[in-house]
Amino acid sequence: MIPDVQTTILMIFLVYVVLHGAIWFALANRDSRDSFQVKLWCASGMLSGLAVVFFANIYGFPLWVSYYLAQMMMLLGNLGRLYALRMYLPGDHRIANTWSSAFVIVYMAIFTYLDAVLGKGENFLLKYYFSMWVLGVLDYIVIGQQLNRRYRILGARLVLVAGLVFTITLAIRALGFTMGWGAQTVYEPKIDQVFLILGQIVAITLSNIGFLQIYLHIEEQKKIEMQTELIHAEARTKSLQEYGERLQELLNEREEMLRHLAQSNKSAGMGALAGIFAHELNQPLAAIQLNAQLMQKKMAQGEIAVTQANEIIADLIKDNRRAAEIIRKIRVIFEQPSDAFAPVDLTNLVRDTTSLVELRAKTLGVKLELQLAPATIEEGDATQLQQVVLNLLNNALDAHQHHPKNREESPFVQVQLLNQAQQICLQVIDNGPGISEEFQKSLFQLYKTSKVGGMGIGLWLSKTIIENHRGHIEFESRPGFGTRFTVDLPKFKQS
Repeated sequence: MIPDVQTTILMIFLVYVVLHGAIWFALANRDSRDSFQVKLWCASGMLSGLAVVFFANIYGFPLWVSYYLAQMMMLLGNLGRLYALRMYLPGDHRIANTWSSAFVIVYMAIFTYLDAVLGKGENFLLKYYFSMWVLGVLDYIVIGQQLNRRYRILGARLVLVAGLVFTITLAIRALGFTMGWGAQTVYEPKIDQVFLILGQIVAITLSNIGFLQIYLHIEEQKKIEMQTELIHAEARTKSLQEYGERLQELLNEREEMLRHLAQSNKSAGMGALAGIFAHELNQPLAAIQLNAQLMQKKMAQGEIAVTQANEIIADLIKDNRRAAEIIRKIRVIFEQPSDAFAPVDLTNLVRDTTSLVELRAKTLGVKLELQLAPATIEEGDATQLQQVVLNLLNNALDAHQHHPKNREESPFVQVQLLNQAQQICLQVIDNGPGISEEFQKSLFQLYKTSKVGGMGIGLWLSKTIIENHRGHIEFESRPGFGTRFTVDLPKFKQS
């Protein structure tokens, strides 16, 4: 028994509206960037369902409604669903969408020409309608194949099957109409009409199930990716925190080591060695800090890949090991117990220390002048104080080394030792170029230097040693005229 065509048309309308409406209700209100895609798919489907009613003209609408309005609604509904399906595919779809839009324009232009200009009858127009729609639904097959290649899931295959059903049933209807063995009107109940109606219902159902399944699959994949990225981000954050804590420990250890360098030196050359170690330690610590800041910045911007994060962490581990090795070496050298302070003959100490630089002074053409009064302090570390004197002498000679030779006054370095009532005063004076005002404010700061190749450790360490002896060090300098360093040390043991 062949069903009543008008009844089946209402069934098609209900299938369109119910299926697309259900998907809209289920998905469109989700907090998702794909909600426009869902609304486009559902609204286009319901528009096509309404167009079926107008096209069949079961309620006696004016002819222009079924001829023009209904067809335009059907074409736009089909176009919207094609747009929505392509949004599941990567890349730019403007060319494909343009061709689909062009099909709508060309179809309506030819139909209008055939009807309004040439005056073709209903039979000819129906042949044109069914034949062109066979071409119009081929896009579902193409998109279905593309979706299946990308996702390899049931939903993609259902879209492909829906496209095949659309195409085959429309082709049977067009062939039956053209050959004369099929229904020759919209309402005539023949087998090709039945195939078309059933095919429409099946294809609409399959395409909606396919659309929904692909949507849910993609949403699930996004959740998995977000969870995976969250796990990786937490792991990177934990690693960053661990290395940040280790960095702080290393910085604290560095400061502790530097504070005790002056008390730990056991030879005249120990200060320079300590400075080298401290300078080397800064390099891996700076690298660790830069890498940690880089990872923090990348994570905040959400731009860091797992590969890049692993590379940064590997660099952190390498620099961490390097810093730990430097600290180990410093500990070996400096963790020996310090000798107690003892009386120091500063006169002999200054004379002996000056003799160490006589050869260099002669090479530079600098005259060394000594004015030493007998002077002894009751408590002090001779090695550390010798290091201060040696550093001041070398700084004075360094000043002459870079001073112009063509001048009236001969270059000199004068060392004075004054025995005062409560303290011993040591002065090292040179007539070199002086210290620029730019560097005078930070002269005793660690790593501040005006010398090429200097590390900025000597004066900081000298100041630390003198203050450890409860003394005081200061300087006066006039750029272009010279510099005077003054060291005051208490003569008597402090109670």
